[in-house]
Amino acid sequence: MNVRHHKAGEANEPTIYRVNNNLEYSVEIYEWFGTSWEPYVANNVQVQFYMMSPYVLKNTDRKVLY
Repeated sequence: MNVRHHKAGEANEPTIYRVNNNLEYSVEIYEWFGTSWEPYVANNVQVQFYMMSPYVLKNTDRKVLY
């Protein structure tokens, strides 16, 4: 499976997307036919996107008291 994504109107894949970014996403899907990979043909392939975490977590440099 080949996957490519980037912001709409750009060519490079960014390291991060923001909520309101428009993006272009392309995927090539193949299925195994016993001896070779063949392109998957369907009229109803679905893709779902979700935000993994709306927060950025970072380690601290100092001792943190709880």
